[in-house]
Amino acid sequence: LYAMHTGSYFAEGLELPAAGGSKVIFDTFVCDPLVVDQFVYKLWLNGFTEKEAALRRQSHLTPPTLPTSAITPASPMSVSSSSVLSSSQASGLAGSSGVAGGPSARSQMAVYSLQTWSSLLLHETEDQYRNYRYMENILVNPPSLASQTMFQLAPSVQKFLVENYYLTDDLFLREVLGKKLTNGLRRDMQDIAEKTRLRLSCCYRLFDNLKRVHKAVLQDTKVPAVDVIQAHFMLSKELAGKYARAVFMSIHRFDGGKKRIQFLSYADFDRFAGILMQYWAATPIPVAAHPPPASTKDTALCVELDARFKDDIRDLKAHLLSTREVIERYRRFVKARFQTPPLGASSSSSLTPSSITTPPLSTTPLTASVSTTPLSSSTSALT
Repeated sequence: LYAMHTGSYFAEGLELPAAGGSKVIFDTFVCDPLVVDQFVYKLWLNGFTEKEAALRRQSHLTPPTLPTSAITPASPMSVSSSSVLSSSQASGLAGSSGVAGGPSARSQMAVYSLQTWSSLLLHETEDQYRNYRYMENILVNPPSLASQTMFQLAPSVQKFLVENYYLTDDLFLREVLGKKLTNGLRRDMQDIAEKTRLRLSCCYRLFDNLKRVHKAVLQDTKVPAVDVIQAHFMLSKELAGKYARAVFMSIHRFDGGKKRIQFLSYADFDRFAGILMQYWAATPIPVAAHPPPASTKDTALCVELDARFKDDIRDLKAHLLSTREVIERYRRFVKARFQTPPLGASSSSSLTPSSITTPPLSTTPLTASVSTTPLSSSTSALT
């Protein structure tokens, strides 16, 4: 038996004699409290394998300086115990004892020690991955993370684990925009992974997270979606707001696949959805678990649009598309309203911003202006 202390964890192994040398039959890693390597955790979330993660760690870490006097070919375990020493400890050992062997022996020992360090790094990475796989059943239900007894985690570590597990990807959200979150879409993750250049396991995680949040929000669409997401998944307000807007676009089937709008990024759709939710969404119902918001801006965070407003929009759409003349007149009106002519230039058209009497733009919700204005079949009603 041998044991070595590396920072905050212990690694133990059992060796049994065998023909031609000893043989390691198992390794154990005991951590208390659990050590979470943020770099390894993010690699696990992105779908990297244990070997790929270990290689990436090697490229970011410097191998420890090993004293050749502490290494003997007949004692491979001494190499393992020495390989976890710091540079200062290794230098001290090197100064207190002589170096045995010539340049060739030293070179072989250095190579052997580097291989041992790489092996230990791989084993430690595999242990981290094993813990994260066990922990994943808890991360899908973040409130249970505080009450579970399997892993001792500080509150800051819990927040880091949950926030990064539910972190979204804009390229992925752009691909699933306007699509129903069904099992059929989940089977298409291979195509989405190729388009977004994400690992398949990462796409599955992103899809399952979005579907889980979508289901929680739909349980009560009259309550602010951000409050629901924060209560169920313990996310920050910023990330909860992003999920709320994604669910809003999923419910109302935003179609981002049309050729004319292919150039728009997900950030453009996200901003547009935020504007719609701020001004056109239904006012949330204040309940005991969700107190009234402090400001007017926070009231429009529901994913349901105002019912009367939707009826008015439906009637307006039917009126605008009744004849080509109506839609063309409305298009010229909108263009003139938002296009400023050059200074000193005289417009030959009578349809200019100065010639059209329109009320100034206000910050009041559009539901009031639409619902109180009667629709007329006359084209003059549009101006």
